[in-house]
Order: sequence, then structure tokens, then C-alpha cells
Amino acid sequence: MTYRLLHPCLAAVFHPDEYEVRPERGVVNERSCLIMTNQVKGRGQERSSYWIDASRDFSILRYIGSVDGHVRVQLDVEYSQSGQTDWVPSNWILVRTASDGSLKESSVSKVVRFDINPSIDSEQFRLDFPPGTRVRDETSTSTPDYIMKDAGNKRVIRPEEIGSTYDELAATDPDRGNYQGMRVIRWVLMGIVLCGLLLFVMRKKWRQLR
Repeated sequence: MTYRLLHPCLAAVFHPDEYEVRPERGVVNERSCLIMTNQVKGRGQERSSYWIDASRDFSILRYIGSVDGHVRVQLDVEYSQSGQTDWVPSNWILVRTASDGSLKESSVSKVVRFDINPSIDSEQFRLDFPPGTRVRDETSTSTPDYIMKDAGNKRVIRPEEIGSTYDELAATDPDRGNYQGMRVIRWVLMGIVLCGLLLFVMRKKWRQLR
């Protein structure tokens, strides 16, 4: 909620249209705050509220989650100014309580270093998988599924191979020809089985006719 406000897990539960601004104001560390609160649908008397400092770029100073009027979680955040206009979290206190009011968790966090929009080498985001690793890359349309081979080579898994076991995929390679050989052997074996079944049925019917 402090440095990861746009994380999907937070975006999934925060729906601004469900909140209303309370007529009263709150005070956190001697700063006047707007209070936005909601009634969580389908969860009884569970409520969430955000205490917002409009004078500092609408920074969230406090979050409170309550059930049946009892505070179950409270997060208080302090900010420091970075540069001329940016306000960034500098420390925060998180307190969680159990249903009986007893302390469940308490933590104090302090930011010792941060960078805003730093320049990061793209190589830092490159993943090097060891040989034998099966990879599913949902960002790629050309090689979404593959097994990592030596020297950075990839054993691409074709759509028709989805469902094959890892050992079957690792033992074949479409680009080296043995894949086609394995397919031929598989079809031959299937043909032999089908012929055997057909002969069995025909022989059984022939005996019945006799």
C-alpha cells in the first residue's frame, strides 16, 4: 500500500466508486485528513477507510480495516519530500489484532534508500535457466513453450505435443529429425494395435457364423 499501491492484489480489492468522503475530517500527526470509507459488500459489517492528506499530493496517512466496529488492522504512514514536489513513504507502523482484540501482529518499517524512475540495464531482467528447464513464456508467441538445452539452445514444444510427458519431450528434438522418426514409430504401433483388434473381432464373428 505504500510503495506497491498499484500491485494487482491491491487493485483487485480497491474500488474507488464504492467509497464515499465522510463529512468529518480526521487528524494524523497533526495533519488534517479527508476520510474515505466504504461498506464491503457481502462481508457483514466489514469496513475500510483511508485517511488522506490533500495538502501533500493526497498521500495516504492511515488505513483502517474494521469488522463489526472493531479495528482489525491499522497502518500509519509518514512521508518525506523527495526533490521539489514528490512525497514518498519514509516509515510506517502496521498493527493487526485478533477477533478478541488481542495483538496479533505489530511491525515498524523504515525506508533507508529509494530511487525514483532509475535507469536499469535490461540485462538485469534476463533470466538464465539451467539446461533441462521446461519454460512457459507467456510474453512470446514464437516460442511460448520450450525446454532449455545446452549453449542457450531451445527445444521448442509444438502445440500438438502439449500433453506429452517431460521425458518424451526431452528425448526428442523436432529440429534434428528424431522427432519425425518417433512419430512414425508411434503411428506404426497404433496401426498394429488397430489391426490386431480388427482381426480379433472378425475372427470372433466368423466363429459365430460357423
